[in-house]
Amino acid sequence: MVGPLILAAAGMGMVIAPSISTGTFGVAPQDAGVASATVTVGQQLGASIGTSLLNTIFAGAVTSYLAAHLASARVIGRQALNGLALAHGYDTAFWWTAGIFAAGAVISGALFRNGPLRPASTVHHRRRGTRHRIATGRTRAMTNNDSSDAHGRMLESVT
Repeated sequence: MVGPLILAAAGMGMVIAPSISTGTFGVAPQDAGVASATVTVGQQLGASIGTSLLNTIFAGAVTSYLAAHLASARVIGRQALNGLALAHGYDTAFWWTAGIFAAGAVISGALFRNGPLRPASTVHHRRRGTRHRIATGRTRAMTNNDSSDAHGRMLESVT
């Protein structure tokens, strides 16, 4: 019983922290609280809706199994039929869970961008194959030989 609990805890620890970090990456400091709250609300809503959906699937599977096998209760007994119905309900709910996770993995893989994450303040300028960003986050147009902004600050080259 302790082994699966430790495995689940390790898995959640490797998922929750990076998801919050990714969800709030590149947000301006004054908006960090709002971004963090939005990510947390999304997680809470997803957990609530997911729990209610899987509970509905479980209850429907148990009910349909009992209705379909009611006649066999005389042969195997009512308690055994209830146990089989519960096992069928859990089996159905776990298969739905696996399908939802697989669909989420495919969607997440399709939505991921290539390369490292960059803050929203990064400005991409096409100039001889390099990209530049202004250290303060301000943006402006660049000329062909210009590597500083309007205030004379040097731009960082991002490759």
